[in-house]
Amino acid sequence: KLPVKRLYELSSAQKRMYFLYEFDKQSTSYNMPSCYRLDSNINLDRLAATFRSLVIRHSSLRTRFVLEANEVHQQVMDGEDFKVNYIEVEDSSTTEEQVSSFVRPFDLNEEYPFRVGILEDVKGYLLLIDMHHIISDGVSHDVLMQDFIRLYQGEHLPSLTLQYTDYSAWQQSEVHQEQLAKDKAYWLSVYSEEATVLNLPYDYDRPKLKETLGASVTLELSTAQTEGLRSLGLTHDSTIYMVMLSFYKILLSKLSNQYDIITGTPTSGRNHADVEQMVGMFVNTLALRSYPEGDKTYAEYLSEVKEMVLTSFVHESYQY
Repeated sequence: KLPVKRLYELSSAQKRMYFLYEFDKQSTSYNMPSCYRLDSNINLDRLAATFRSLVIRHSSLRTRFVLEANEVHQQVMDGEDFKVNYIEVEDSSTTEEQVSSFVRPFDLNEEYPFRVGILEDVKGYLLLIDMHHIISDGVSHDVLMQDFIRLYQGEHLPSLTLQYTDYSAWQQSEVHQEQLAKDKAYWLSVYSEEATVLNLPYDYDRPKLKETLGASVTLELSTAQTEGLRSLGLTHDSTIYMVMLSFYKILLSKLSNQYDIITGTPTSGRNHADVEQMVGMFVNTLALRSYPEGDKTYAEYLSEVKEMVLTSFVHESYQY
């Protein structure tokens, strides 16, 4: 645990997120919003008090990012002035418009990276939450949800011995750097040969500047298909993830007529017991490289994917 300081170092993941923030400060691509319809018997005063307790409990929620001497630092605020915003739907607007306008760019240099609103409409109340990815991830969301429920119900939570700033400092420690050197050597060996651009048959040209427009396509597999996939994985001592990843890479290879296929996958980045219940940005991206050449059998290729995945996750601490 660090002594209390005015400024703290950023973690590797935060540096990555802050670079993206500086690149386009008006973007909401890395906002993490959520919206919940509240039960009619909700106690609004207790709700607001619970969020203030959450902000005091988890320093990430009250961290801003300041630039001093050309370096970005974390600055943890006391959180005493954190407020829940109350919003009423006016006659000229709709609930959807108010919810949409709630999600807006954060000023990470000045304001809390976490905001909460309670919207009142004809149906009752909506709870609106938005936070920036630089201080939270999917696991953090679950931690906050569990803490919120317990605090709202009046439970007393044991104080946290460590905060995200302690993790950021630990990343710079000699022991961690020694492990990172081994991880770096692995990834340098994987990419000793230069990667090639994947030439997929797109329906549109790539824009000169990266955009976030897109869509998701979903499908459901039948019970028989799902059991078939599980059986295939068990036969080859592989997980469903490995099986589906091998399918995806083969698909990309067939579409592009290329055999050096790299796909990105997120990892939780929580590979130390002390950070399991910590709120912060831990997610890393692994660039998984494999070669689905046509002269391999599927079983051979799945075996390669399995080994590649296992080894890559061993070395997941090296930041993308």
